[in-house]
Amino acid sequence: MLVVEVANGRSLVWGAEAVQALRERLGVGGRTVGALPRGPRQNSRLGLPLLLMPEEARLLAEIGAVTLVSAPPPDPSQHGLALASFKRQQEQSFQEQSTLAAEARETRRQELLEKIAEGQAAKRQRLEQASGSSGEAGGHQAAEGSEAVDGQASAEQEEAVSPPQPGPSNEIAPLPRSALLVQLATARPRPVKAKPLDWRVQSKDWPHAGRPAHELRYSIYRDLWERGFFLSAAGKFGGDFLVSAGRLGTSVRKTLLLCSPQPDGKVVYTSLQWASLQ
Repeated sequence: MLVVEVANGRSLVWGAEAVQALRERLGVGGRTVGALPRGPRQNSRLGLPLLLMPEEARLLAEIGAVTLVSAPPPDPSQHGLALASFKRQQEQSFQEQSTLAAEARETRRQELLEKIAEGQAAKRQRLEQASGSSGEAGGHQAAEGSEAVDGQASAEQEEAVSPPQPGPSNEIAPLPRSALLVQLATARPRPVKAKPLDWRVQSKDWPHAGRPAHELRYSIYRDLWERGFFLSAAGKFGGDFLVSAGRLGTSVRKTLLLCSPQPDGKVVYTSLQWASLQ
């Protein structure tokens, strides 16, 4: 069963798979309120956790799709232990990444050395061929001058084409800590000491129980949800819910819907549409 963590009247879903199940199987969308790891300084696209409206959380609890839990506040005495554990794991991860980075750079260096050796061997062969050709063309020169020139050319040739010595290098730059890869969690485990929360009883974490405004909104929400509509918050439109038959697109025609619950539990709906004045 899916778990919804409730704290101070806010119902949060932390798991990505749980969010997918709520949206695809149950038609409950919620609203993402978390920052994205690669874009923390913007609010156009948000990520986990998913914030549920009180009506959404209550509906899911009533139909048995989720369990509402009230996690106890964190123990300040455990903060030091948690911080020390985090730093220890981060240091271990940094050492492992440093070793892997050094091995990758050394492997790349050896590959480059092989290519350099091949290029220098080809260059030595070309120099030897050029030296042989020049020796035949200059056979009529003086013997002493020829020997001196040949000796100097041979020394320059050996110096120019001496292949690099393979082997490990001691000059590999260490991995900077700014390049450390940090693993980001996509889900939050259920707290060990989490207690089930009863949505029928008013509490600090669930202050909605028994409030007339909540009961009114919930009766309308559940009636529309059972009719197959998708609902989301509509505060920016000046209403309680944004109702649609499917996923919303752009430039859609909107209708104002007035909802009137009746004593027998039914809801009467009146729709208002804008009409142009002649």
